[in-house]
Amino acid sequence: MGEWEISSRTVNGITDLSVQCCEFLELSSDSISNDLNGFWFYDDGFDTINEGTFTVDTLEGDIQFYNQNSSFTRNFVVVSYDVIYLEYNVGSTYFEEIWRRQ
Repeated sequence: MGEWEISSRTVNGITDLSVQCCEFLELSSDSISNDLNGFWFYDDGFDTINEGTFTVDTLEGDIQFYNQNSSFTRNFVVVSYDVIYLEYNVGSTYFEEIWRRQ
């Protein structure tokens, strides 16, 4: 839980060298604090803002995000208390991201 800022992104194995700034993902718990479900809010720092609910599946190692229009999955690894690693595909494009706690 908490607020996370993008630290790096790799697309199809190639590191994106553009400055990663101001892209945030906030995860907060719902009314049942230990059920691995909650609310998310995303802001890319420009014009994309999105929000919804999420569910963590610790057996599969993924987070299922839901919003009013769709759902999508991100595989995750908790590197440390302050760092998470996400990986996912959008079509045939493979992404790897490192997010740091703010």
